[in-house]
Amino acid sequence: KAAFPFGHGLTYTTFEHSPLVNETCDDVQDCQLRIRTSVKNAGSVAAPTVLQLYLEFPAVAGLPAPFLKAFKKTSSIPPGSTEQVVFDLSSRDISYYDVGVGELVKATGTFHAHVGESSADIRNSLR
Repeated sequence: KAAFPFGHGLTYTTFEHSPLVNETCDDVQDCQLRIRTSVKNAGSVAAPTVLQLYLEFPAVAGLPAPFLKAFKKTSSIPPGSTEQVVFDLSSRDISYYDVGVGELVKATGTFHAHVGESSADIRNSLR
């Protein structure tokens, strides 16, 4: 758990997040993992929001979890409208520094993804 979570922006509306979907990403060079979601403006005022993607690495990496790996700011979403948000993660994004080897190592195994508006406000997870 973060000692000082960030991302608590001021907004005058509320957002609803759809479940996360893991997709293949053959159409983007060096894309290793794609997470798709959508965000709906459930309030009465148009506004943007910033979604943050946190990734938990497989246990073999021996890393604390989760890590902020990406964030995306939406356009100003009108009330009642929905916007798709796609996170494409590269080989570097899913790698960790292995002290024994002395270089970045691409993690293999099961990743857990979490998306929210801050590390203290996770809306959806994908295991």
